[in-house]
Amino acid sequence: MVQINRSQERSHYPKQCNSHLYILVILTTLIIAGVALFIYHKNNKCNRQNNKLEAVLNKIIEK
Repeated sequence: MVQINRSQERSHYPKQCNSHLYILVILTTLIIAGVALFIYHKNNKCNRQNNKLEAVLNKIIEK
C-alpha cells in the first residue's frame, strides 16, 4: 500500500508542475505580446506625428 501511494504521489507532482509550467509560459507569452504591441503602437503614433510635422514644415518651406 505504501508503494502504491508513493507511485501515485510521483505521478501526481509532474502533472501539477506541468500545469503550472503551461500557465507560466502562457502568461509570459501574453506579457511579451502586450509589451510588443504597446511599443509598436507607440512607434506608430510617433511616426504619424513626425509625418504631420514633415508635412507642415514642407508647406512652410514651399511658401
